[in-house]
Parts: sequence; structure tokens; C-alpha cells
Amino acid sequence: MLMEYRKTLKFTLLLALFSLMTNADAGRLYRWVDNQGHVHYGDKIPPKYIKREHVQLDKHGVAIKRVEAAKTRAQIEREAELARLRAEKQRLIEEQRAADRVLLRTFRNEDDILMARDGKIAAIDVIIQVTRGNIRRFKAKLTEMQQKAANLERAGERASPQFLQEIESTRRSLSHAYATILQKEKDKDRIRAEFAQDLKRFRELKNLRAENERPHAKQGVKYNNLLDNVFPCPANGNCAEVWPRAENFVRTYATTPLRIKSEAILMTGPPRKDTDLSITIVRLRPTATEPARLFMDLQCKQSPLGRALCNSEKAEHIHRAFRQAMAGKTVKRRSTK
Repeated sequence: MLMEYRKTLKFTLLLALFSLMTNADAGRLYRWVDNQGHVHYGDKIPPKYIKREHVQLDKHGVAIKRVEAAKTRAQIEREAELARLRAEKQRLIEEQRAADRVLLRTFRNEDDILMARDGKIAAIDVIIQVTRGNIRRFKAKLTEMQQKAANLERAGERASPQFLQEIESTRRSLSHAYATILQKEKDKDRIRAEFAQDLKRFRELKNLRAENERPHAKQGVKYNNLLDNVFPCPANGNCAEVWPRAENFVRTYATTPLRIKSEAILMTGPPRKDTDLSITIVRLRPTATEPARLFMDLQCKQSPLGRALCNSEKAEHIHRAFRQAMAGKTVKRRSTK
């Protein structure tokens, strides 16, 4: 009985489909699915299903057009975002390809990249050396003027406003020179990072293994980074809170006497002997991108032994101790003898 019922139902459905196909306007017939998942056929789609996916059939029952379901607002927004991301991905791919072409045209091998990097850093080092020469002159001038002002005070006289203004101008010039050095050190770090990326990408494109850059790389040669000598003042920008620590640090580690003590500069006398360590701490004014900061500069005599001292473990200990001392941490002092 069940088998006969199914055959009858199938025949009835076929007759209904044939009737719809023969009576459909211009031979149009549609197939859609209702909310319960049941398939329907008709020459017109009910309004509530018009935005659903449906298929148009010809008079032979062959699908001739498929209409996708109308997209929701969320779907439209997701597709728009996906299209934007794909376009951004393609833009980045094209940029990388262009950068790769420039990289391969510019450099023949790894040594070319390293030489270009070292050349740029050397050019900055020249500027730093010139600035350091200016700093030595500013220090000498400032020391001389401070001594002259002290002599006038002992003689019962007062320094002229012009002379005091010249002292303040020299202090500002000294602070500006140190700020210049710090900016150049940042430039050197940026160059090292950029060329490190170029070298890595060059090796990837050439399928090369990373090797030591220079023979001295095996020996672990280090370079001093003066950015390690910078201490940002507290969040409120009040450097006065840590200024007494700075003075105590200078008196603890410098081997030359404190010559200048003001609200912006602590400076000991210049190094006279190969074993002398002169320390200067300046308060750098805040800028649009940097908060108020303290910068410590360690100076040794310009001699082979003096330069060796400034590159020694003893000097490195002082560099490390500066930031710790400014942060209020107890630092075990090493002998500077």
C-alpha cells in the first residue's frame, strides 16, 4: 500500500508541475524553499520568499537563472571589509615587490649592504665628534666664566647682567649639544635596524645563510650607546625630585671635583690624568615628542689610556649605575682607582 501511495503522490506532483509549466506566464516557473525547508514550484514567488534564494525554470523544467538570496546589512559590511583588506594586502605585496627590486638593484652582495650601513653611521659619528668638540669648548668656557663670577663675588663685586646672560646662554648651548648627540644616536639605532631588515630580506631573496658580518663579529665587539645614559624624569615631569640623587651620583663616581652646580647642570672638572673620570649631568627640556630627561655623560682624558678607561668595564658599571641610582635603587659602588 505504501509503495502505491508514493507512486500516486509522485504522479500527482508531476501532473501539478506540468500544469504549472503549461500555464506559467511566458513559460516562467520558479522553485523556492519555505521556512520549513520544503521545496515549492510556482509561476509567482510569495512576497515573503522573494528575497530568498530561488531558481527560474524554463518550460522543460531546466534551470535557466539562479537568484541568490538578498544579503543582509551585516553581510554587505563584512564583504566590504573583506574587499578592503584584500586590496590592502595586494598593495603591501606590490610595495614589497618594488622594494625587493630596488634592494637587488642597489646591492650586489651582503658586503655592499654592510658597507653602506657603516658609511652612514660613520658620517653621523663625524657629526657627533664635532659636537663633542663643541661640548668641550662650552665646558671650558663655562668653567672659566663660573670662576670669574666667583672671583667677582669674593672681591665684593657683582657680575653684570650681560655676563650672567652669557653664562646662561652657554649653559643652553651645552644642553642643546647633548640633545643633538642623543638625536644622532637615535639616528644610528634607526639605521642599524633598517639595514638589519635589508640584510635579512636580501638573504631571503638570494637564499643565503646568515654568517658573521665581519671577522671582529666573532670577538663580540660592542659599541657604546649613549641612549642608555638617559633617564626620564617622573611622570609629572618634575626633575627636581631626582636632582639630589644626580648630585650624589656625581660626587660618588667622578674623580674630578664638582665645578658647576645649578638647577640644570652638574659638571665636574675636566679630566687631567689618564685615570680621571669627569661626569656631567644635564637636565634636557621636554619637547613635543620627549618628556623632561636627565642625561649623564662620562668623559675621560683624550689619550690612549683615557679612551681605554672610558671603554672599560669600570666605565660600563658607571653607565649602568646611573639609571639605577636615578630610579632610587641602591648600587654597589666599584672602585674607580
